Amino acid sequence: MTNAQRFKKAIDLLEGFYLDYQFDLDHPLYHGFINVGLDLLPDPEDKETWTYICENSDLFLPILPELGLATEGGLDIGETVFVRK
Repeated sequence: MTNAQRFKKAIDLLEGFYLDYQFDLDHPLYHGFINVGLDLLPDPEDKETWTYICENSDLFLPILPELGLATEGGLDIGETVFVRK
């Protein structure tokens, strides 16, 4: 996989977090935040992408506001709490 493909996959995963039902005010399981971590991602490809995101946090943290996201405490491979910006 090229760096461009890996980066695109990372952006797609982050956008997926933004679109999660836990951010949907009309969903009965709305929480207003989403927890993400290796143990919480069932798909092996998502785990690999999440690892890439966390290992390159200096690249992805500045992009989060553009995606409508913020974190409580930065990106942590074990657990990150995302909120909408």
